[in-house]
Amino acid sequence: MKKKTTKKTSPTSSIIVFFIICGALMAIWEHFSAIIIFLLALAIVAGVIYLTYILSHKNKANHSAPPPPNNDETDYLTLEVQFDQKKPTVHVKASTETKDDDLEIEFVRLSTSGDDNVCPMCAQFEGKTFRVADAPPTPLCPSCACAYNYYFKNDLPASTIISCKEDFFFPAKCTATFFKHQRAVYQEKNIIEQIRMCEEDIEKLPEFMAPYLSAGFPAPAALVCRDLLPDLYMRLGEWDHAEEAIQKCIDAKAYSPDDGSAELKAFISYKRISTEALSYIQQNPGCLQRNIYKAFPYEGMEREQLKYFLRYSQQVRKIKHGNTNELYPSVPLPKITVISKKELKH
Repeated sequence: MKKKTTKKTSPTSSIIVFFIICGALMAIWEHFSAIIIFLLALAIVAGVIYLTYILSHKNKANHSAPPPPNNDETDYLTLEVQFDQKKPTVHVKASTETKDDDLEIEFVRLSTSGDDNVCPMCAQFEGKTFRVADAPPTPLCPSCACAYNYYFKNDLPASTIISCKEDFFFPAKCTATFFKHQRAVYQEKNIIEQIRMCEEDIEKLPEFMAPYLSAGFPAPAALVCRDLLPDLYMRLGEWDHAEEAIQKCIDAKAYSPDDGSAELKAFISYKRISTEALSYIQQNPGCLQRNIYKAFPYEGMEREQLKYFLRYSQQVRKIKHGNTNELYPSVPLPKITVISKKELKH
C-alpha cells in the first residue's frame, strides 16, 4: 500500500491567510484607507518572515553537508630550488601535513641543448639520472646550456638507471669562471678590461683542460682566452704578448686534438704583413686605403690578413675620403704590463 504523504504548511502561508481574513473583516467595518495601510503592513511582515525562513533552511543544509575528502594527491606543493656553488638544493613546502618521504627530492636528470654543438663534456651527461648529492655541477663548459630536471623520491620509473659519478669526467672547478668570462669579454667595450679577463683565464688554462685531456675529449670549440686574447694583443701591436698567449695555449693543449702549430704559423704571417703595412703608412701618412692593396698585392690568406689589419688595428687612424679612407699612424699607446694574480696579492 502506498503511504499517504501530507504537505507541511509553511508558517508564512498561515500568517498570510490570517491577515487576509482580518483584512476582509476590517473592510466591512472600516474605511477604504485603512485597507491600504493594512495591505502595506502585510507585505512588509510577509517579506521579513519569508527571508528568515529561507536563511534558516540554507544554514541547515550547510551544517548537514559532509566535509570534502582530504585527498593527499590534491594538496598544493611549493617547490623551491636553490643553487649553492651550482649544486642543486631543493626545498619542498606543502600546504597540508603529508609524509616527508613523499616530498623528498632525491634525483636529478641532466639535459643538454640537444643540438650539434654540444661539447663532449656536456654530452656524456645527456639523459643521465643522478642522486642530488652526486649531480655534476653546472656549468659544465664555457658555453654550457645544460639544465636539471628534478624528480621526487618515488617519482622515477622502475626501469630508471641511477648513474654513478665515478663513471664520468667532471669539469674543473674553474669552469664557472670561464663560463662567466665567455660572455662578459664579448660584451665589454674596453679592450684593456677584455685582456684582463682573458689573462685571468689563461693562467688557469692547464687546470681547465686537465679533465678534457684525461677523458680524451677535444678542447671546447669556443674558448675566449684562446680565441680572442692573441687577437686583442695584435690589434694593439703587442706582438710579444700575443705570441706568449698562443704559446700558453699550446702548452695547455687548448688546441687539442691539434697542436697549435697552425695558429702559430698564422700569427707569424699576420705580424709580418701588419708590420710592412704599418711601415708604409708611417712613411706615407694620409695615403689612401685602396692604394695599400696596390702597394702590397697579396693573394689568398695574406690578402685577408691585410684587410683584417686595416679594419681592426688600433695602430692605424682612418679618416673618411670618398668611398675609401685616408690612413695615418695612431698615437702610440703606452705599453701594456700584464700583472698576474700572484703579483697583485704581494
